[in-house]
Amino acid sequence: MSLLERTKIPYIAPLDGIRAVAILAVLVFHVSPEFLTGGFVGVDIFFALSGYLITSVLMSDLDNGRLSLIKFYQRRIQRLLPSIIVMLLAVLLLWVQFMPQSDARATGVHALWSLCNLSNVYVWKDLGNYWAPSAVWAPLTHTWSLGIEEQFYLFFPFLMTVLVRYQRHRLSLWLATFTLASFAASWYGSNHHPAAAFYLLPTRCWEFFLGSLLSINQNRFVATLQSFKTGTQTLAHEFLSALGLGMVILSFYIINEKTPFPGWISLVPVSGTILIIASALAGRSKISRFLACPPMVATGRLSYSFYLWHWPFIILGKALADKNELPQLAGAFAGCILGLILAWVAHIVVEQPLRHRSTGNKWRISLTAAGFSAAALCACLIALAQRTTEPRSLFDISTFSIKLYDTGRDPEAGLATSDLLYDLHFPDVPQPDQDLWRNGGIQHLHGDTPPKVVVLGSSHALMYSKVIDAICHDHRVSVGFLGAGLGSPAFFETPVNGHFATLDIAREFDRARRKWISLWKPTTIIAIDRWDTRAKTPQIFESKLRQFLQELCPLANVIIVAQVPVLDVGHHRNLREFIHWHTDGYKKFPLLSADIHDETRRKYIKLAESAKDDFDSLSILRADLPFYHNDGSIKYYSGRTFFYADDNHLTDEGSESIRYLFEKAILESLTQ
Repeated sequence: MSLLERTKIPYIAPLDGIRAVAILAVLVFHVSPEFLTGGFVGVDIFFALSGYLITSVLMSDLDNGRLSLIKFYQRRIQRLLPSIIVMLLAVLLLWVQFMPQSDARATGVHALWSLCNLSNVYVWKDLGNYWAPSAVWAPLTHTWSLGIEEQFYLFFPFLMTVLVRYQRHRLSLWLATFTLASFAASWYGSNHHPAAAFYLLPTRCWEFFLGSLLSINQNRFVATLQSFKTGTQTLAHEFLSALGLGMVILSFYIINEKTPFPGWISLVPVSGTILIIASALAGRSKISRFLACPPMVATGRLSYSFYLWHWPFIILGKALADKNELPQLAGAFAGCILGLILAWVAHIVVEQPLRHRSTGNKWRISLTAAGFSAAALCACLIALAQRTTEPRSLFDISTFSIKLYDTGRDPEAGLATSDLLYDLHFPDVPQPDQDLWRNGGIQHLHGDTPPKVVVLGSSHALMYSKVIDAICHDHRVSVGFLGAGLGSPAFFETPVNGHFATLDIAREFDRARRKWISLWKPTTIIAIDRWDTRAKTPQIFESKLRQFLQELCPLANVIIVAQVPVLDVGHHRNLREFIHWHTDGYKKFPLLSADIHDETRRKYIKLAESAKDDFDSLSILRADLPFYHNDGSIKYYSGRTFFYADDNHLTDEGSESIRYLFEKAILESLTQ
């Protein structure tokens, strides 16, 4: 017996058809994002539909006085958890067998968050943007939406119980208020905190609430339509369903990775879904009949299993295809087909038997608990497993002196032992003075004057600081370092981060940098940063850059250093381990390309170059160009020397490889 049947909610076949539309869009998008750029909004369709269904179930139980929250959660656990457990166990075993160790360890950690229904929080904090390589290559990224749904299901029954008991006459008003508040947060967050807005429940729950509002008011809506004449009713049904489906399909094509999302644009697929549901409730239209046809219904009933299983196998297929020099698209397609087959098997063997049996059976609860424990234990063992791969067999040990020049409070003490960088050599850092920036940063007085060269910027400035220091030493020029890691920018707009606990301290850091520059009166200021993270658009970047230059160019010669290419492998991967896995220790090294923001970086550096017309003391150091091969791939090694520490930072050896560019730029600036 299904959830709807147990709670006496009539079965509406077109709703399964809506699920089919949603899952098909997601599948196409995940296999080939270029073909259906907005296919990911299929998840929003699921959210709106879930809001309608859960509210219908809860209201039926509340109205009939039979709501048991314990049984409600038992049904949720019985229907969803076993399938997730089986999928997680399969993914963990496959990643241990076929993928790099750091990938398997990260998947173990992610699996633990997924078991706790907090995958969306993990993805937000550790993988970042939905289109970032780290998220694109993680096998459990798709579980973020399951986390949101289960978090909503955790609090919503309590909310409805309270509202129905004490505010029944204002139920729609309360739900509408919650909807508007969440939508406003979504709109704001999409423009100011896009990753949080995308992944977190407060900016997503309005989609569920909109479905809830339809459920609460469905009888009134149907009665209104039925009051029309027959011809008008038919026309209204056809119009609503056509408009709704048109909005949904339109959203698949007009929304893409550059669209602030969820934001206001998410109203298009969500409202379209609500219109389709409303039309299906009110009567049968041509579109409702299409959605209720057997193939669509069958696909919709399999949608949960399809969603669970398709993504990990797409990732596995792409990775193995790339490793064997086959097209990633072919690997994605093959992986998707295999995932759908396994999803069908899991649906028959795991999901269906549990869905059609009563809740509360002790042996079934015990079996689910045992499976949960097994998955959690397996994930822990994999996450904590000792490393056995030795990437140093292919490359000489690289050095990463980034911590030697960090003027912040916490110079990232755990960096050297992380999966990301464990195979690099980190020089010992002298006992650091707390907040070096308060006391003049790090000054190496190679000459007889205060610092003539000053380095500003984030960890990208720190990675070049050893080379700059050596150049200044050779030419007896005093140098001062005022950089800090953890995303502290070259621009005077430092945010709260691991170095600066409050905005007041961050602003004090900016004031201190200005003070030391004013006191030292340097000849040259070198600004180095990960520029592609400093602004969302070229226009904003240009505005920030020019404001920065207007302040500093009258004081000194300013060198803006172009950002090196970011490798399209994700920020979570140990690069040398990845290359070792990719080559199996003997194959030729793979070609690595730049990530999707490469064009943005090119635009930003062109804007910096164009600013030279207005700032005579400005020069641009193109540190990026030596790291491109003629075919556009990235030069990340030479012989046994590895140039990259992670996807966006250079090792000391990588920085040293372009020492000649820095030496030329610094000497020219000092003699102007």
